[in-house]
Amino acid sequence: MGKRICKELFAEKQILFCAMILMLIVQYALNILQKSAHLYEDCIMDSFVWVSDSMQGTSYLIVMAVVIIEIKDSYKPDRICRSKSLNSIWIYHVLKSGMISFVLAVFNVFGTYLVGRSASDKLCIWDSTNSYCYFVIGKTLENVNYGLVIFTFFLSSLLGFWISALIPLLTAWYCDSYLIGAVLCALINFFGEFTYVKYDTLRDVSYSNIYKGVDVRYQFIYPFLIILLFLVIGCFKNKRDFIAKISR
Repeated sequence: MGKRICKELFAEKQILFCAMILMLIVQYALNILQKSAHLYEDCIMDSFVWVSDSMQGTSYLIVMAVVIIEIKDSYKPDRICRSKSLNSIWIYHVLKSGMISFVLAVFNVFGTYLVGRSASDKLCIWDSTNSYCYFVIGKTLENVNYGLVIFTFFLSSLLGFWISALIPLLTAWYCDSYLIGAVLCALINFFGEFTYVKYDTLRDVSYSNIYKGVDVRYQFIYPFLIILLFLVIGCFKNKRDFIAKISR
């Protein structure tokens, strides 16, 4: 199954390339908007904070759209009939969406770094009172673990991308509609920053989260459990009646 997924992704590499271009544009725009006033000195690590703060309503939705485009042909009757069980089809969808999310999460890290590097040649100045970090939280950060921040950014991107992709796949799996899941996903990502929710905020690689320390529950444990839950829910489907609907 892994070889099949890699082969299909390579064959459809133009779609991934277009997604990367869109993500790069978004990353660049987020950086430009944040530092447009030029009030403080910026650095490369600022880019990870700025992209992380807004990617729920931007890059998450780009990845969601890419996964729908990449997987929609898997519902064709000939492909479904070749599968031994519905579970194998759903597991394939989960794994392929995870692979797409992984590739784009890796690019998200490199793209964010390149955009940050194009604006500044300094890796991190969060120990300075002239930094955006000090401007936002009123504190300087000493001895920043850059590797941990970037790894958290990567894993947060990966899990966020993956969950956003699985929501429309799950609604299509049960209701034969990507649109319902896409709208639901957009609402979750756009309104996740509400004061009474704060889910997106807790998952940001923000100055305050870095200062307080990463909360592994919101960054890793809860998102991973949600993916497992989606996997299990999809495996409960035990009818093949949707083949007839697609054949008409």
